[in-house]
Amino acid sequence: MSIKARDLIYRRYKKELRGYVDDQMDLLISKFFVRFPFNSLGIHGLNHVYQVLKNGLTLAEETGADKSVVILFAVFHDCARDWDGPDHAHGARGAIVAEKMRRSGFYELDADRLEKLVYACKYHTDGFVSSDPTIGTCWDADRLDLGRVGITPAPFKMSTQAAKEKCNYS
Repeated sequence: MSIKARDLIYRRYKKELRGYVDDQMDLLISKFFVRFPFNSLGIHGLNHVYQVLKNGLTLAEETGADKSVVILFAVFHDCARDWDGPDHAHGARGAIVAEKMRRSGFYELDADRLEKLVYACKYHTDGFVSSDPTIGTCWDADRLDLGRVGITPAPFKMSTQAAKEKCNYS
């Protein structure tokens, strides 16, 4: 992906997410995408990452989810995909990237929140639901963007009431 395309997508979502993402997280996101260039046209590219981010932060307002974990989930959950098609191990690989980048000082997160981030990334494609508001919000944020591939999200596959309600109105 060209730097110009990445910058256009970044500016679009930065404007939409104003007030949700603080300067430190904004810097993390922009640095991450310089290091891990996504195909902006792919179904798991930047548009998806930012939509998951937007969905997650909107849901977190209602669920009480930890926004720092939700933000990092959006960044890491699909970062280690081999391609846009079926890739069942990509969540586990994304979790490993998240752990490595934390150890290298790329971002700060305490052990409890890192554990939630790793779990959410690792199992986000397994169809589970979670009673933990942060993990459930992460998974629901991703599932609410299934429309991009022609799939209507099902309320019974959502973890949070907020996401179930969004499915009923989509």
